[in-house]
Amino acid sequence: MNKLQSATLQPEMIQRKVATLQGVSCVYSVVRRCIDALEDSRITGRQIEQILAADQGLAARVLKLANSAYFGTSGHVSTLAMAVGVVGHRRLRLMLERILIAEMLGILKAEGEPATSIREFGVIAGAVSCDLSAATWVGDPEEMLMVGLLHNVGDLVLASLFPNQLRQIRERAQRISQAKAEKMVLGFESGIVGGWLLDGWLFPPIYAAACRHSRAPLEYSEAPDLVQRLCVIHAAASMTRSFVDGRSSSAAFGAIQPSALAILEADQEIIVSLYEELPGRIERARGVLSA
Repeated sequence: MNKLQSATLQPEMIQRKVATLQGVSCVYSVVRRCIDALEDSRITGRQIEQILAADQGLAARVLKLANSAYFGTSGHVSTLAMAVGVVGHRRLRLMLERILIAEMLGILKAEGEPATSIREFGVIAGAVSCDLSAATWVGDPEEMLMVGLLHNVGDLVLASLFPNQLRQIRERAQRISQAKAEKMVLGFESGIVGGWLLDGWLFPPIYAAACRHSRAPLEYSEAPDLVQRLCVIHAAASMTRSFVDGRSSSAAFGAIQPSALAILEADQEIIVSLYEELPGRIERARGVLSA
């Protein structure tokens, strides 16, 4: 039995392999403790500061991010106490999620054209997700930027751990749909792989849900309050695919499921406007993500 057949017949083998990537970062435990604490209304700023101070490297990264243009506080935050107090709990949580994302993506070492195009797709989808979230008042634009960035992380996992399977999927996707190609090679869609990774790293539920349901957001039933945000990711991913393929703004609008547009209350004018301004928005997203 070859590797392709083994992966198709034994998805648990893929899951076990993905599990080796879960929570291996040296800052993982401290970041997780702090994110969990930030969700507890009884925790004080001083207690948050003490958790961050347990890892000097992490504390330095928090201060650097707190002083970045992304948070609008350039050069004014000099201590962890200021970072916690000035930036605020919501933004501090997002900041820590960004650090967690950087750590997680850092262990996915895939190189070459497939990995480059997967990463680029994520950046573009993140940019669209952020701006579509702001335009429709759905979700937190800063968080949706990161959710959009990671919605296709399952493909990056495949590029890192199962490059032969990814190559097979790409070859078959030239003749059939991407979803069908993934099911033929893996036995399930690649978003499932991304969901396993993000669940393992204990990201908020929206992240793994976006991996698994970006193609069909209305099929998600576990937490109805997430459906609107999943529609943002679906629309952003559809627009990104149109952009990468060089399609027109009207084609980008037509690629989005009408039901998702209805939930977002987004008309063609909104989608076309965002789509036509996309090149500049991508560069802004790169600046935010590299801060």
